[in-house]
Amino acid sequence: DGKVYLGRDVTGRILWPSDKYAGGADDLSTVLRVVYKDVSILLLGDIGFEAEGGLLADNGEIRSTILKVARHGSGYSTSNEFLQCVQPEYAVISAGINNSCGCPAGPALRRINATGAQLLRTDRVGAVVFKTDGHKIIVETAK
Repeated sequence: DGKVYLGRDVTGRILWPSDKYAGGADDLSTVLRVVYKDVSILLLGDIGFEAEGGLLADNGEIRSTILKVARHGSGYSTSNEFLQCVQPEYAVISAGINNSCGCPAGPALRRINATGAQLLRTDRVGAVVFKTDGHKIIVETAK
């Protein structure tokens, strides 16, 4: 069932990849959902639109407080349908400054901004740390 014990009151579940899916290497990257009391974090690897659809079909409810955006915020992930299901309060894009892939991409940024989630980009704020008691969240950034 993909469950991972991470400590007292903390559970994790590997949601992806699915045995039913035979896509490319990026779409087979691991997706992990971590839950601590009222706070949940969805950690996406490099999945794109097709794998997002499979993830939704296989898992249904994946609403999460914090979303680590896939593919460094490329235009080929984080679809509107996916964001509607996740409904994140925070979205984190890990991308280097002036990276060669041009990430994060405008289309992904617009989709994320339309959700009202607080967007945190490592190319702008540096490292991002979330601290929680399982109810309240404190966000710290390097810059």
